[in-house]
Amino acid sequence: MAKAFYDMDEFCMVQLLPAEALNFCLKEMSLTDVYKEEDDSGNNKISRLNIKSKDIVKALYFLPSYDGVETGNEELRIDDKDTLARGEGEGHNVFWSVDDKGIVTAIWLDMVVHDHCIPYWKKVLSALSELAGFILADWDIEMCVDISNPDDVEEYLFEKAQEE
Repeated sequence: MAKAFYDMDEFCMVQLLPAEALNFCLKEMSLTDVYKEEDDSGNNKISRLNIKSKDIVKALYFLPSYDGVETGNEELRIDDKDTLARGEGEGHNVFWSVDDKGIVTAIWLDMVVHDHCIPYWKKVLSALSELAGFILADWDIEMCVDISNPDDVEEYLFEKAQEE
């Protein structure tokens, strides 16, 4: 029985946000001094897009699924019943959490990028971009990327590969 695992400390370190959250992302990363004030209407919440788990499963049909998801740390692992995942093993997974109505509330990536992994991540991000307008927020290397723009995705993946 294969289970995906994410470390609690890595939760949403590389996450997808609605495209409208770009200014929020840039501000939080201190990448700009000039930004439009974000309102509290929920524009930064992925749940407002009303994406269902089945939509992600359909978009990522080409990735293997897991029997469950565990979270924790080196000392403790617990089942995370509200999270699902697809992927090809550690460093190559897409996770998403759902609420009690099946609406996706978060999407994040367990993402290791080496040169040979770039085509994999291009395909994954392209498939996810078909669901909605997303930006990828990589809080570790402080980059925000429009995943619908192949040139931006390629630049990001190149930068991420240099960090690994």
